[in-house]
Parts: sequence; structure tokens; C-alpha cells
Amino acid sequence: MPPQLLGLASTGTTGFGSVIPVAQVFAVNKLQPLRTRFQQLNEWMAGAGNCEDASDSEPFV
Repeated sequence: MPPQLLGLASTGTTGFGSVIPVAQVFAVNKLQPLRTRFQQLNEWMAGAGNCEDASDSEPFV
């Protein structure tokens, strides 16, 4: 988890930069693969007779 998204403050003079690009990269690199895997799990569970979704979420960014 990037420190900007945790609300941590930089102790140096350079800072962390803008939060929005960090959030977008985090969403693409970490959240999207998880959402894809959960979608596969949902499809597998539907085939097994379970009608509830394991994950039902909106896009992060």
C-alpha cells in the first residue's frame, strides 16, 4: 500500500507527490487483478449452484 493512500506524511522535503496518480497506478497494478480473480470466483460459484456474488464492487478509479 502506497504511503500516500495511508495518509502518512513525508518526513523529507521532497514529499510524496500527487495522490491521484498513485491511486490510479495502485488500482491498475493491485486492485484490478484482485477484481478479475474475484469475478472468476463468482462465475465458478454460480456454476456450483450458489447464486450470491463473492464480490460485487464498483471500479476504484
